[in-house]
Amino acid sequence: DSLALGWMQTQLAALYKERTLSLGYGRVWNERLAFGAALKQPQITEQAPPLNYTNSGAVTGAADPVFAGGESASGLGLDLGVLYEPAGGYRLGLSLQNINQTKVSLAGSDKAPAVVRLGAARRSSELLLVSELRTREFTGGSRDYEAVLGAERWWRPGKTSSFALRGSLAAGNRSFRQFT
Repeated sequence: DSLALGWMQTQLAALYKERTLSLGYGRVWNERLAFGAALKQPQITEQAPPLNYTNSGAVTGAADPVFAGGESASGLGLDLGVLYEPAGGYRLGLSLQNINQTKVSLAGSDKAPAVVRLGAARRSSELLLVSELRTREFTGGSRDYEAVLGAERWWRPGKTSSFALRGSLAAGNRSFRQFT
């Protein structure tokens, strides 16, 4: 059994801050199956501007309606994952992230997008081949779809030295392309 704590924070001076606290648990069920889960608490904080402007640029005395509910918002999210090894060197994984699509906005209904990832891998002593299919909700209820292929090759010319070469190709809808 494994337990993990996480803290991730991004900040732009006092104007904007994102912070996510997480608590994760993982368990090897048997020699072929492992699973895990994580609870996440994302929080955003934005500083209300001292002046508010109309669309024409005139200063108004009214407060910005975005901050009517306060300067911060938080929620509670859930991730789940499973890893299966059907045979030696082969692995299959499934990850479900932001299952409950936590609302993380000051105003409106912005939610963390639900992400589904399905992956497969084959490892030998010198070569790792991986593939992944992933989908996530995008704005307006549409979905993004992406496929990734990757490889890693190791050379061990001596007992105390090694060299690796890694690369990946990814493609998806909305003209997504990536090479690393």
